Amino acid sequence: MATLLRSRTACWWRTWSAMSCVTSDVIPVFGYVSSAARVSCPYPAGYEDYEKYLCKNDCNDDDDVLVKSKGNSNKYSIYDDQKALTFTVTISHLRFDDAGKYWCGVTRTGNDIYTEVKLEVANATTCLTVSQTKAKVFLRQNSNKNGSPLSVGNLYRRCQVS
Repeated sequence: MATLLRSRTACWWRTWSAMSCVTSDVIPVFGYVSSAARVSCPYPAGYEDYEKYLCKNDCNDDDDVLVKSKGNSNKYSIYDDQKALTFTVTISHLRFDDAGKYWCGVTRTGNDIYTEVKLEVANATTCLTVSQTKAKVFLRQNSNKNGSPLSVGNLYRRCQVS
């Protein structure tokens, strides 16, 4: 995304030899307990072949890095769509303690590129559980004038349908 380069950027020294830069943009992400959240991290053109990663807290050392572009785990997976200039990290099996500040990172010589991510996690008890039969009846009864069903996408994507 071109807007990433136009954002205000702040740089600082992380160690005696490594400098870091961060954009002023914050990526908001929301998820429910026991489900998954997807973090979409845009990066500038020209960095398609660079290593990407997601880290939590301040990213001061390697222990803060949760997943890198060449590795996945049971909880974290990463996919780099180089045509869209975006890498996506999926955080599975969300818990309340997963909420907080994360950083999308692109490794480069001199200084890495960071974009802040804020993950919020809510309890899933606010979701309704319905049978598929009831959901189909609801959609048919509430279709628009053209006969097409109305979209209730977020409710059914975030809630488990039995």
